[in-house]
Amino acid sequence: MTCPVCRGNDFTELGEKNNFPLVLCRGCTQRFVHPMPSAQVIDDYYAKYWINTKNIRNGDKKIRKLKSILAPVLRRAPGKTFLDIGCNTGFGVEAARRLGHEATGIDLSAEAIEIAERLYPRNTFIAGTAQDFAQRGRQYDAVLCREVIEHMPEVHSFVAALKTLMKVGGVLWLTTPDAGHFRVPKDFPSWKEVIPPEHVSFFNIDSLRRLLGEYGIEILHKTLLWKPSLRVLARRVS
Repeated sequence: MTCPVCRGNDFTELGEKNNFPLVLCRGCTQRFVHPMPSAQVIDDYYAKYWINTKNIRNGDKKIRKLKSILAPVLRRAPGKTFLDIGCNTGFGVEAARRLGHEATGIDLSAEAIEIAERLYPRNTFIAGTAQDFAQRGRQYDAVLCREVIEHMPEVHSFVAALKTLMKVGGVLWLTTPDAGHFRVPKDFPSWKEVIPPEHVSFFNIDSLRRLLGEYGIEILHKTLLWKPSLRVLARRVS
């Protein structure tokens, strides 16, 4: 198995977590589970994935917060179509709709999609993967991808789907745990974000820029944060 980002094979062992070995790629500094969990392990895990119903009770508060986050992003979009990849129970989608966008959300969890459809029926919600959805040929002016990419055992097909789903000139707001942050423990497996098989790939700004750039998606801005979280605004340039 090669590095999920640069496809190199020169690794430093970092230890293990939940019986999953972790390594650092010396070529691009990406950290990841090696070898990646099998498709069966992933499927079994997400079959039992917990939907946080507490968030549903706090829906209006979360929508207000997401509106404040999305408003400056959507102002840079070339049009009014919006897609939330990994939309969960639909807060980001509803926030975009209230900001005047035609809003769609996709999520792997059919349960989450059923809840989103019930709560926010004025939007479009679809259960499935980004890779499958990209085959429909629809493209969007703005894409939201919050805390999703770290779950992906195969990131190239995921980012290829992202590109396909974005119009040229479209914008992307992507967040993921920041493995390069100064507050990440030196004992990497002890970091609270290292929770395989849920999180399996751990980005820093350099490895994320390298991966997105391979698919014509350019990072425009990184938000500086005290917490170890990567939040980037990007644009599809080709």
